[in-house]
Amino acid sequence: MKTNQSESYAANTPIPGSARLIFTICVALVVVAIVASHIVAAKPLKELFDNIHWTVAYATGAGLAWLGYRTAPKSEKPTIKWFALGLTIYTVGQLIWDVQVALNSNTFPGVSDLFYIWLGPCIAVGLITSIRAKLSPSEVRTFALDVLGPSVAIIALTLAYYLPRRGDRTELQLFVLSAYPVALMTTASICLGVILAVRPKRSRGWPIFFMALVVNGVLWLKWNSLFLDDKLVDRSWLNSVVSFAALAQGYGALNWRTEKSQSPRYQQICDAILHLQPLLIVIVSAIAVGLTFMVPDVHESMKVSIGAGAIIVVILAMVRQSLLLVEFNKLHRAELSLKKSEEKFRLTLDLIPIPIGISQFPHGLMVDSNIAMNEKFGPFHEGRPDTTARTRKLWAVPEDPHRLIAILEEHGEAVGFQTRFIDAKDDEIEALVFAKLIEIEGEKYDLFAIMDISDRIRAEEAVRRSEEQSRALINEAVDGIFSFSLEGIYLDVNPAGEQMLQLTRGDILGSRLGDRTSEHERVARSLELIKAGKTTQSEWQLQRKDGSALWVEIRSKLQSDGRIQSIYRDITDRK
Repeated sequence: MKTNQSESYAANTPIPGSARLIFTICVALVVVAIVASHIVAAKPLKELFDNIHWTVAYATGAGLAWLGYRTAPKSEKPTIKWFALGLTIYTVGQLIWDVQVALNSNTFPGVSDLFYIWLGPCIAVGLITSIRAKLSPSEVRTFALDVLGPSVAIIALTLAYYLPRRGDRTELQLFVLSAYPVALMTTASICLGVILAVRPKRSRGWPIFFMALVVNGVLWLKWNSLFLDDKLVDRSWLNSVVSFAALAQGYGALNWRTEKSQSPRYQQICDAILHLQPLLIVIVSAIAVGLTFMVPDVHESMKVSIGAGAIIVVILAMVRQSLLLVEFNKLHRAELSLKKSEEKFRLTLDLIPIPIGISQFPHGLMVDSNIAMNEKFGPFHEGRPDTTARTRKLWAVPEDPHRLIAILEEHGEAVGFQTRFIDAKDDEIEALVFAKLIEIEGEKYDLFAIMDISDRIRAEEAVRRSEEQSRALINEAVDGIFSFSLEGIYLDVNPAGEQMLQLTRGDILGSRLGDRTSEHERVARSLELIKAGKTTQSEWQLQRKDGSALWVEIRSKLQSDGRIQSIYRDITDRK
């Protein structure tokens, strides 16, 4: 079955006019402060401009995130709320840092670190919130392992990078220094896991947010290593990129959307990455371990960190691979079961004598049909343009396919849509179409069945002609011909009957047989005999409209439709 590979991007959130002006001013202020920090020579001014662009950038990022929370769909609000909360707490930390700098307080860890460090955990909680309701328990276990492996590798590499530079730093200082990049890069790993598990539509939001997380983690890793080496300087490229990463995180939070993509190719790419991830982590760990022993003068702490991390990563990869094998076996069994079900379905479908087909909606590309369909209208091939409206002109009425499409678009189904088709023998047939819109892999299809009612129409036409002939004969008859209900109520009369009673058809219909005679008990006995299936014939004296007597010979019989038919013959002259 062919499917459309393209899909629309997820909608981006526009920034309102007033907020756009503020955002533009803030970004301009960040750029001006960055440029100024590289131009001025005095160290206090460099520090001032660095702190200005950091503070403005993170405050702007937090503002964008809160704007995203306000305008986001209900399903995305809990996640973006945590993003905004993390950026807000980070902004508070930056403001406290500004105060520390103004007071020349260089204590580490300081009060600002109590706020800075919460950015990663808050975003992680938001990401986990976004995926919690979208995965099954087995998928949650797999997701946890997918995130845990890279997280252990990040911790190991961070410690391997920092431990040789530790110097006289305390355990608390080393812990805080490591916590910054570990928290942010682990959160980036969670974000990647969410992307691979949820497979959101392409948008500006999540790619920018993910890249900003990675950049922020790398920046903190480098920043803290410079701190350990006592090489931190003002107006560095590192300081500038921090602000742009903050703006990017805010913009990514503003446009964060995780509506699931329906692209089969995208699904395949995500599955391939997830399946290769354990192997890639093991390969990287093995290379890292090999380098620690091959490169001379490697610090012992680095060897221990990388070795321990590699062992844990390999164990996690083995567990992950075991789960993959279990999933593969389940999938294989499911595919076998599905294949058997499809075979049963195909057999059942082909045994149905009514033509049934599936075509792309509204393009009309036939993707499947049963034997009855192929026999009635000629063979159809998967993916081949439905010849319904092109070569053989299956539709006898060109407007009807457009009418059917309109009905399906409005109601989602069409029941008993009457039209005419041209079959494989080029004969025109009357048919009823029963159609329903279905969705397969995000694509709309039209499941339809065609019921040939040509024989029924011909039979109805024959009955109609027979009735017309019978009516003509009845109307031409010289005897009065009446139809009664079982209760003796007049239901029909011919012109001769009207003349006999000197009444119009309207006067007669709805009246009773007993209204024309005084022999009510005899009328009741005659009706009982007729109901019992007897054919009665007797003479009756009726009364005309003018009051004169009318003698008739009445022959009555119960018909197959439950009516009583009576033939009145005028015998007044004989009396």
